Amino acid sequence: MVITQNVDGLHQRAGAPHVVELHGSLFRLRCPDDRCAARIPAPDPSARVDEPPPCPRCGAKLRHDIVLFDEYLDPADERAAKEALRACHVFVAAGTSGVVFPAAAYVREADDAGARTILVNLEPPSPPNPSFDDVVLGRAEEVLPALLGADPLTS
Repeated sequence: MVITQNVDGLHQRAGAPHVVELHGSLFRLRCPDDRCAARIPAPDPSARVDEPPPCPRCGAKLRHDIVLFDEYLDPADERAAKEALRACHVFVAAGTSGVVFPAAAYVREADDAGARTILVNLEPPSPPNPSFDDVVLGRAEEVLPALLGADPLTS
């Protein structure tokens, strides 16, 4: 399971079969009216759109299905992430400062569930996070294949 704060579909394009997008996706549009809550596939997110399309259900102007500052995460995504954390045996956080909540607390949840916890990052956490069993410094594209026993040129 990949739990990501990315909104760009990177993990899906890389072939990850199970992805929880905590901050939503640029590849979906949603109705801002909570009573409607319609979600539809987005046109090409790189295409410039002057006016958002109307909601097919209620007519409100759709917006990208992403979480902005001071907005709540989708409860279904939070639930899926927490279920995965309770069931995981190995938790790897890659390329993160570890200070954006609620994701910053996920290592503690995995640690509490008995998982081995690993941080892969260019810099060590400051202050140190006691919930990580191991901190591996380096570029994720180099460190992760080594951790997984894969050759980055052939995988």
